[in-house]
Amino acid sequence: MNAPNILEQLEFHPLSITLLATVAHHNKWDTARLASEWDERRTDILKTEHNKSLTMTIELSISSRMFRELGPEARDLLGVIAFFPQGVDEKNIDWLFSTIPGRKNIFDKFCVLSLTYRIDGFITMLAPLRDLLCPKDPKSSLLLGTTKDRYFNRLSVDVDPDMPGFMEARWIMSEDVNVEHLFDIFTAIDVNSNEVWTTCVHFIDHLSYHKPRLTVLGPKIERLPDDHPSKPLCLLHLSQLFDKVGNEVGRKRVLTRASQLWRERGDDGRLAETLMNLSDANRLLDLHKEGIRQVEEALKICERLGDTVEQAQCLSRLSWLLHEENQLLRCSLMLLPPPCIPPLPM
Repeated sequence: MNAPNILEQLEFHPLSITLLATVAHHNKWDTARLASEWDERRTDILKTEHNKSLTMTIELSISSRMFRELGPEARDLLGVIAFFPQGVDEKNIDWLFSTIPGRKNIFDKFCVLSLTYRIDGFITMLAPLRDLLCPKDPKSSLLLGTTKDRYFNRLSVDVDPDMPGFMEARWIMSEDVNVEHLFDIFTAIDVNSNEVWTTCVHFIDHLSYHKPRLTVLGPKIERLPDDHPSKPLCLLHLSQLFDKVGNEVGRKRVLTRASQLWRERGDDGRLAETLMNLSDANRLLDLHKEGIRQVEEALKICERLGDTVEQAQCLSRLSWLLHEENQLLRCSLMLLPPPCIPPLPM
């Protein structure tokens, strides 16, 4: 990492830059050593020989009379702002912190105290301050727990244009980084929680529809133990996100694993659904024979279950696969050299 990278991580915060330069001067570090120390220790190195530090500066702000007059919830609010990479959307202050009186005034005072700043409709915090003020144990913060629950409830809206509340779900487009971080942390803390992973599926669905992109949650889902109760469902919904971003190879990989898990668990309905999606992926990969085998198996399962709607979908897929397979066969026959016919004897 070079000096410009460090400045970007400090978000060009004058106080942090001054302190970091002072540390480097006192210790006679060159740029390479400074980058190495920053990578390893982050804000811990922002301490000078004169015991002046970013930590002390923040503590002075927090112990000031103006801050103390903000009430007992102010410190916890700072922790919530620090937790989210984007900070807090100003439009969400009343929704997220409805139980805290004078909440908008508190956020205004945070900016006056230079603990936060406003950018693109969010109240956020400089990187060094986030490192120091973010709760070390997210589950210990009751206010962060309440914030998490509010986001979880908000994600429960179905991704269906015909359902009430669908348009409101477009909020995910501006807060996807915050919500992704929320799940990245809490899927690690509560790895066995069905609630966390079920809501994670909702987030992936919203992301797929409103803002298709790959997510750090994808590899985490694939690394889940095979006996995790939520893994096959998460893989199934992750496959839809892969499809939206045009990654059919990834889609096939996760669907193949999901079908194996559904088969092992004896869930025929989910197995048939997964096989149909897997046949779609193989069709797009021009692997028609594989797709035909999978949709034929799905059709047999649906016939056994008496699900006529799913049978119709299987037949529709099968007709497409057979049609495209025949088209490819015709093309390949046209490319064959003409047969060699021996001349007739004279």
